[in-house]
Amino acid sequence: MAIIYDFPTPYEEKLKEIEMLLEKKYIDQAICALEDWLQTAESISVDGQKEMLKKLLGCYLLKKEYESCEDIVLQLKQFGCLDLAIAAYDIVASLLQGQQQEADEKQRGYREELNLSSFGYKNLIELVYQLKVFYEEEWLDDINNKFNALLKADGFEEIYVILLDLQEIEASYFMEFQETLKQFFKMEHSPILKTMLFELLSEKEIVLEIVFSEEGNSKKLKTTQENLAPLYELIASGKKELHTLGLDEFSMLWCEQQIVLFYQFLFPFFENIDNKVVVQKLSNSTELETKLENDSTPNVVTVEKINQYMLSLSLLI
Repeated sequence: MAIIYDFPTPYEEKLKEIEMLLEKKYIDQAICALEDWLQTAESISVDGQKEMLKKLLGCYLLKKEYESCEDIVLQLKQFGCLDLAIAAYDIVASLLQGQQQEADEKQRGYREELNLSSFGYKNLIELVYQLKVFYEEEWLDDINNKFNALLKADGFEEIYVILLDLQEIEASYFMEFQETLKQFFKMEHSPILKTMLFELLSEKEIVLEIVFSEEGNSKKLKTTQENLAPLYELIASGKKELHTLGLDEFSMLWCEQQIVLFYQFLFPFFENIDNKVVVQKLSNSTELETKLENDSTPNVVTVEKINQYMLSLSLLI
């Protein structure tokens, strides 16, 4: 008797690769891979395209890219493969955005469109509930991982990326991680990163009391916009002074970034800092006198702080 081998189709192999990426939480990579494969649709069967679109729908929902979810649902409807799962994803997308009325309308609409019996409608409701719980738990787990990663990371770039991720998290979650956030400020990290986190907490209106220390001095500040005002005033003044030097566009952008980083490095110790010297020094302006007056404390202190800043940057490379 002949043996019939069931070889996986090309798209099934690709979906296995996607599952491996998702297991590792590489959502962006999974989305890129699916989008790339779908662009070569002529080499993929219709069934394969449908399955990939369904997988892409789930990925977009994980990323909270709701408009993309709507586009995928429309494509799947055009393929004529609307089923309970796709309907449930569409309804959940509305629920996760807090659009209860829209979700209810979709649910009633799909009951008619799919001609669901009472049992089928009950299954749809149960599937919606399960998906909603799944995504909420996934997001919460992701949030926990990001806050925990803040304490485990040690490289400047790695921490910077985590801070960017934290910007996308709703303020309500930050309250659960107050001790984690306070602990970060006590660790030996770049002052620039600590200032960035201070700014982030201020933006989220999460008020914590943070102690900053520098060369025997210390300041205790609450994470409020009021306490950030001196930082932003110095940055604005520095950028204004920079525009008087006649730099080209590229140099201007680079120097503006250096001014921001320098003052983030100093925060909140701005005593005896000459903003004009900061701008001229960081822009390598020839207008800066190479010989500083001995009795000019702001000049001496400013250049010393700039040198410390430059050294800190060299250590990050």
